[in-house]
Amino acid sequence: MKENLKKIVLSLCLSAGLAAVVFLGFWLWTLIPPKSYSAEEIYEMAAPSVVEINVTSYKGDSTGTGFFYDDNGTVITSYRVIKGSSAVSIKTQSGEEYEVVSVRGFDEARDIAVLDTRCRVSKPLPFRADDLKIKAGEPAYVIGGSFGVTDGLSEGVISGIAKEVGGQTYMEITAEVSLKDTGAPLMDKYGNVVGISTYTFVDGEKMNLALPIGQLEYVPKNSPTLLSELFKPE
Repeated sequence: MKENLKKIVLSLCLSAGLAAVVFLGFWLWTLIPPKSYSAEEIYEMAAPSVVEINVTSYKGDSTGTGFFYDDNGTVITSYRVIKGSSAVSIKTQSGEEYEVVSVRGFDEARDIAVLDTRCRVSKPLPFRADDLKIKAGEPAYVIGGSFGVTDGLSEGVISGIAKEVGGQTYMEITAEVSLKDTGAPLMDKYGNVVGISTYTFVDGEKMNLALPIGQLEYVPKNSPTLLSELFKPE
């Protein structure tokens, strides 16, 4: 009886000790800052997950940018990139082209579209964790879909956290955003997506903006609509 009691007590002590070690290890791990990367490293990591979006509409042909959301070819971009389109395709960094099958979800007010493509093998970009609060002055990188040219990467900082434009709250950035970069991922120095890049004109002045990536949470992603149904000819 005493021997069994000793074994039970020893087992409890070992369990408590192991739990303490695990707790201490986890606590110490949370104190270690995430690894940061250079602009070149950010581009190298992100570019394979960024796509050029080619659009045909009643206004003619245009180009935007998007990025992979999952490993099954789903692409995130700005709604304005595909608005009014009759045909949309994507082109990857490696030169492969895929048709956009449908729009899985969209929010015109938030300027987000979720596209279903014929690509079935893709590498999604990681998103910034909610507990890492974004601060003004942080380095920021726009990864555009124009591969092989000097403006594929634009570097700057987040200059404003809450810029109100047209009833929507954006981050203002100093990284340059061109028309073809609309829908591009805005990356932090840790290699995470923090926003969807766009631009607009306010009082005649061009502003480089990014919609916080957390807004994607409010956009439906499983309500597919064909382009022909979404943008019917008038």
